[in-house]
Amino acid sequence: MRHKQLIRLWFEREKKSGLILPDGWYGRPYDNLYELESIEESGADISICLVPLLELHFTSVGCVQFRDRDLVISNFSKLRFKWIGVGTSEGSRTYFSGEVKLVSSRVY
Repeated sequence: MRHKQLIRLWFEREKKSGLILPDGWYGRPYDNLYELESIEESGADISICLVPLLELHFTSVGCVQFRDRDLVISNFSKLRFKWIGVGTSEGSRTYFSGEVKLVSSRVY
């Protein structure tokens, strides 16, 4: 199954997600929740847009896997993460290693 299909399947099942970046949680754990807006895949590159207003652009993704109820994206060569906040708050970060975890928002 292609990476795009796994990610879409996960969001169909879980609906909303918390987000853990290679350097920790983005937003408040289990408080800030995100929905899938769109996903594009070109070869081993993946772009994911989440609502509200987050973009994750992965280059050369090696692994997308389910881990318990979460979805883990790892073994990428680069991640460019962009956010647009309320008002004028916006920014970006670039990572060259680590993993990104989409954390299930559903109660067990």
